[in-house]
Amino acid sequence: MRKDAWNNLYPYDSRWMTTGEGHRLSYVDFGRGLPVVMLHGHPTWSFYYRDLIPLLSTTVHRCIAIDQIGYGLSDHPDNWSYRLEDHLLNFTNFIDEGLKLAKFDLVMQGWGSTIGLNYAIAHPERIRRIVILNGTVFPEELPKGYTILRLPLLGDFLARSDNYLYKVLAGEHAKRLPQVVRNGYLAPFANRSDRLVMAKFIKDLPFSPNHPTWQLYHNIETQIGQLAGKPFLILWGEKDPIIPLNVFRHWKKLLPNALTISFPDAGHLILEDEATEAPPLITRFLMPSYN
Repeated sequence: MRKDAWNNLYPYDSRWMTTGEGHRLSYVDFGRGLPVVMLHGHPTWSFYYRDLIPLLSTTVHRCIAIDQIGYGLSDHPDNWSYRLEDHLLNFTNFIDEGLKLAKFDLVMQGWGSTIGLNYAIAHPERIRRIVILNGTVFPEELPKGYTILRLPLLGDFLARSDNYLYKVLAGEHAKRLPQVVRNGYLAPFANRSDRLVMAKFIKDLPFSPNHPTWQLYHNIETQIGQLAGKPFLILWGEKDPIIPLNVFRHWKKLLPNALTISFPDAGHLILEDEATEAPPLITRFLMPSYN
């Protein structure tokens, strides 16, 4: 099998926005109608939404899926912070200055939820509906298994290795990915120089209130009430090895009016493990006429 066969699964042309620091941010802009913005998690990219995009485009949606800097087809610069606050700044400029979206839906997976929800809390008037897919935003619940990867020098070396990337990707889903799909996820990180984001991401996880990124994670739990009137759909894979199931229970307490559905046999990449059931649920929830 050709390693680039994954391109057939992702037939979208990249569009580009240049950040304030001169880096190119890649995004998909497909379909017409009500905008729905999709945020990927770590270590994935907009490839994750490849099958959801055509479904939503048939229900009067303009589908916008971005690659954060360091991920996917966006630039992977060596001289950038990769801090959450800078990802959030890029996203804010992308929405407000680049696309100038007045109103849109949000679909977020994993770490992408932290970016999207911080934006939504700051701009609730712009958000119509919100979908969270195994989202992690509570600092007390961050995965603790990254200890060795936070060590100086050794941690950076291991985090940028093939082995780490393969293990993370293999562990994020409960059902085996076809090789062509795995190739698609791995393609943007083919070289060691493309994987700086792996090490930077781990160092930016706030395991202590003294960490500079802690507040952005903590804000969501303390300020989510500003979004209480928004319709939420939360889909969860119960076999997620990264985010424990009690995070899903925490979400249900914080958002008691949210529509919440869990899948016993799915992992962190729920759109892969529940490719038949999850995308239609999201599509129906985001239909303009849905109540």
